[in-house]
Amino acid sequence: MKRILILLACTFLITISCETDEICDQTIQPTPNLVITFYDIDAPDTRKEVIDFSAKIIDNQVVIETITTDSIHIPLDIFNGKTSYQFLQKEIVDKLKFTYTSNQIFMSQSCGYRTQFKQLAAETSTHWIQKISIEETTINDQKTEHVKIYH
Repeated sequence: MKRILILLACTFLITISCETDEICDQTIQPTPNLVITFYDIDAPDTRKEVIDFSAKIIDNQVVIETITTDSIHIPLDIFNGKTSYQFLQKEIVDKLKFTYTSNQIFMSQSCGYRTQFKQLAAETSTHWIQKISIEETTINDQKTEHVKIYH
């Protein structure tokens, strides 16, 4: 009888100590970046490229390469509730400060957490940027245009 109880106890312990081989589903999106598109101030429905554009996170000096583009995807700080950037067009600098609340969402054991940003707001100096418009205050994906910048 003792042998059966010991065998059952060992079987039970082995069974509960096993982990599932969970693989992160590739359809689960990671924490999204902020999607910004640039528009012509004189023709508000027309996208307008920014020539020699670069962006720099003010707090840690990370520079997004110099490019010519009409849209960008930039990261937001998931822990701070604000992220400040310098947007440069050639030699002209505008400072942008994005504020938001972040919500950590548990996806699964293998995928971990992702962050959802809510209540997005923005402040900017106006040198080459003429106007900023928040199109989506909740950031769930990178397919949606979140902010429009007119120049």
